[in-house]
Amino acid sequence: MATVASNLRLITPQQAADKLGVSLRRVHQFLAEGRLGQPLGGVYVITEDDLREFAKQPRNPGRPPEKRAG
Repeated sequence: MATVASNLRLITPQQAADKLGVSLRRVHQFLAEGRLGQPLGGVYVITEDDLREFAKQPRNPGRPPEKRAG
C-alpha cells in the first residue's frame, strides 16, 4: 500500500496565487489546464514542490498579439 510522505506540504489555491503574484482565478485556470497541481479524487492538490517547479517555467503574461490584416 502506498503512503504519503509525512513531509508533504500542501498549499491552497489562494496561497499559490499569492506566491505567484497572480489572481485566484488564474490559479484555477492553471489547475484546469493541468499546468499546476495534480487531481486527486475530484479535487486538485498543490504541493510546495509543484509550485516551485511551476514557478521555474517561463510564462508569457498578457494576451497574445493579434494578427493584423495587411
